[in-house]
Amino acid sequence: MAEPASAIILAAGLSRRMGAANKLLLPHDGVPILRRSVQPYLDTCAGDVLVVTGHEADKVRETLRDLPVRFVHNPDYALGQKTSVAAGLAAIRAEGPILIGLGDMPRITGADLRWLLDRHTAMGGRRISFPVRGSARGNPLIIPAALRPALLADRRNPGCHQYTRSHPETVQPVPTDRPCFFHDIDTPADLAELEALTCGA
Repeated sequence: MAEPASAIILAAGLSRRMGAANKLLLPHDGVPILRRSVQPYLDTCAGDVLVVTGHEADKVRETLRDLPVRFVHNPDYALGQKTSVAAGLAAIRAEGPILIGLGDMPRITGADLRWLLDRHTAMGGRRISFPVRGSARGNPLIIPAALRPALLADRRNPGCHQYTRSHPETVQPVPTDRPCFFHDIDTPADLAELEALTCGA
């Protein structure tokens, strides 16, 4: 059984490839993509669920205003995702595993997250886990709380991207065919394809 988990949801990006609209606020089956993406983490995580804001922060907060999440604002969001990961890791209250998820992956369910957490625990729970399908890396990542200081130590390149490539001994890929871990919504074409995607059991 997986340890009680916490989560960081990244919702700060500029959404440039979607055009004028903020992709996180666009509806999917009548519900904003961000809200659909956040709810499975609330259903799964007994610990802190933290949403990192940046671009259109007020609208993001309003979209989630009645949900039991915490917010942290990343003033450096325009510098890239690593700054939002760092902001979340610095603010999260967690003793167990920390899921780092994206706000634009509405096909992920609570069952998918529980499956990934169970695999993380079964593999020892001491390394950074992430779903893989062939050569593709998916999301979310699972960070052991003990590794959080190491991920924040490099101020020029905080977060997971550089660290996992520099320290391959600290990662454990989790093979899976579940497509939901590999499909985020970046473009109008992605949004159009969304209805055709399902996540297998």
